[in-house]
Amino acid sequence: MEKKNLDNNMTAQIFDLIKKYNLKWEYIGWYKLDSGKKKILRPKDSKIQNKEEIIKKFKWLADKENKEFNVAYFIDIHNSPLVNIDIDEDVDIDIIHKKFEFSKNTMYLKGNTKGYHFIVENEDFINCKSSTDCLKHFQGDIICNTLMETDSKQIFNNEIVKVSQEDIFKIAKFKFEKSKIKNENENEINEIKSFTYAKYENNVEELEEIVMNIPVKYADNWTEWIKIISILKKYNFYDLSKSFSKKSKQFIEERYNNDYNSASFTEYDIGTIHFYSKENKTSYDKIINKYKKLKMDQDKQNKIENAELEYSKIEEEFNNNHFKIVNKNLFIKEEKNDKLITFTPKNFKDAYLHLTYEGVNKKTGEVINQAFIEKYMKANPNMRKYTDMDTYPDTSKCPVDNYNLWRKFDVEKITEYEEDNLGLKFILNHIKILCNHQMEVYEYVLDFLAHMFQKPQEKAGIFVLFISKQGTGKGLLFELLGNMLGNDKVFETPTPERDVWGSHNSRMMNSYLVNLEELKFLATKGSEGIFKNYITQPKMLINPKGKDQIEITSYHRFIGSMNPEDSDIPLKTVEGDRRNLLIRCSDETKGDVEYFNEFIKLVNSKNLQKTFYNYLMKRPDADLFRSKKIPITEYQSDIKEAFECVVLKFIKDNILENTLFTKLYKSSELYKIFCEYKTEQGISFDLSHTSFSLKIKNKNLEGLKKVRKKTGIYYEIDIDILKDELNLTTETEECIFDSDSD
Repeated sequence: MEKKNLDNNMTAQIFDLIKKYNLKWEYIGWYKLDSGKKKILRPKDSKIQNKEEIIKKFKWLADKENKEFNVAYFIDIHNSPLVNIDIDEDVDIDIIHKKFEFSKNTMYLKGNTKGYHFIVENEDFINCKSSTDCLKHFQGDIICNTLMETDSKQIFNNEIVKVSQEDIFKIAKFKFEKSKIKNENENEINEIKSFTYAKYENNVEELEEIVMNIPVKYADNWTEWIKIISILKKYNFYDLSKSFSKKSKQFIEERYNNDYNSASFTEYDIGTIHFYSKENKTSYDKIINKYKKLKMDQDKQNKIENAELEYSKIEEEFNNNHFKIVNKNLFIKEEKNDKLITFTPKNFKDAYLHLTYEGVNKKTGEVINQAFIEKYMKANPNMRKYTDMDTYPDTSKCPVDNYNLWRKFDVEKITEYEEDNLGLKFILNHIKILCNHQMEVYEYVLDFLAHMFQKPQEKAGIFVLFISKQGTGKGLLFELLGNMLGNDKVFETPTPERDVWGSHNSRMMNSYLVNLEELKFLATKGSEGIFKNYITQPKMLINPKGKDQIEITSYHRFIGSMNPEDSDIPLKTVEGDRRNLLIRCSDETKGDVEYFNEFIKLVNSKNLQKTFYNYLMKRPDADLFRSKKIPITEYQSDIKEAFECVVLKFIKDNILENTLFTKLYKSSELYKIFCEYKTEQGISFDLSHTSFSLKIKNKNLEGLKKVRKKTGIYYEIDIDILKDELNLTTETEECIFDSDSD
């Protein structure tokens, strides 16, 4: 008797057994059918060695039939000396121990449904076939090919007992057939012992009915009876043979056992059984038709199950990157780059009608191609779905049933890098150049960037506009930030009136840093209020093309660029501006090829990206950024002064104090006089004809009215009314725009 060093944990014991005997194994699923048989579910992929994967793959089949699903170890013992003595009835263990002496000491487990499994060792059983219903004292089998043990069972005893053939013959109803082979080396004849039972491939229940349908006369006639018994013995149907024999009034059990044990296998086979049974033709035909229908039904059921398995496989893969937002009645597809594509139910169905699987016509059993999406969208409990979706940079705040639109910054995913302090110095100096070496502005911009990385869950509420000529490097800074944030988090557009606050702003759903590149006056004309809200408000409306609006929480940051040669400023700036930072960049690096070659290398360097990120994350007081006062740049002051007062000054100096002016001026004429006035006064700030007209209109002066005539647009001037309105006796610095709400 050989002892094994095993503990009480089943997993450890099982794997110790597998290791000692070098056994092949796999996880399988199973559940018990109404017939009492087990439904075995084995994955096609033998590499699946995970209990959770088996449950995920097959449990739904058991749930569908309201059966208890189990996971088991499926162990191949065919090429080993291990034998499983399977007692398949409920019986007290002490009774088994009395009948089978060795069972007290050998390893055993409770059966998967009832009874016990006793594991013993005997070299003669290597490569032998299993034998069913062969135990003498109990209903059970000797299994030589596999062990199937549910993983939650307890193992008793830590030993595997070696048994002799004599021990086996004491408990089993069969005997070994002996055959002779020649040992080529020793030129001797040796006895080789092996099981010679044939395997019955068809339905055993059908055979039982066919046998019991044989007329009783063949049970009474010994010559015919022994043929039938020999055939049944060939396939190890002891109990069936006995039941048929009992049809005869001549049946005596002792005589029967002697005749059965002495019966030899003959040239006759199952066809002879059918020949005898056909004498009762009506009942025979009923049996055949019954099991033919059952087989057809089973074949159809197998096809249905295979179709369901194929469907479930496609569904599992489909659920990896598709889901439904219930409250918004939207379907979403996740692209590999974290981009999301939204669908209405109709568009979603239309998009995937091409995706099919081999289904089954449940009436005819015919295999047909079926549209996957139709089944997927119809009352599907396995569909991946969320109640709602929104953006949660602080993932702990995301409800469990919500889809989080937020994704980590790409720079956070960099784990292997080297600090690049020289590169960092280069980048910081470049930001200083973009800020025109105004240190207060430089520090504020760094705080803006630090807050972007440190506090993504807070809205910045600031718009930073860089004003410079082409080729000064602002675009490379934006590219660096894009590499750090991730491509899907950065959205660049020259047409914000369409893509940001317009009717096709779906890209805003996933974006975080929005770059309004080469911003122009016409982009913001009439939309100043909307743009202000986008900068500061916590919610944003998304307008997917052809779909209903979606409201999301907004954590967007806004930056922009423009060329100083564009005369029209795209946004207003006044005293106390709390939203806009206008920076006139230095042009000192323009055209420096060597400088920008170095810059390009740094933009794409993981070392520099991570070093710059670490610098920003360590920058103090970033959490106080929103409470800091926006610095007023020199350029912004110039713009404010020119933007606010030049038109009013023109009215006073050139209309009220100049006798050359008449009472009616064509709009273009008045604008021409305004331009000449600016030149004379040395005012470099450019103002378009449209902007000039808007300034006059917004002042709402009764003495300066716009009128439309057949020959065009004119301004009607009443000098006396203007003098009263403007209180010319008092010096005033009143501005055209005295509030950022105009």
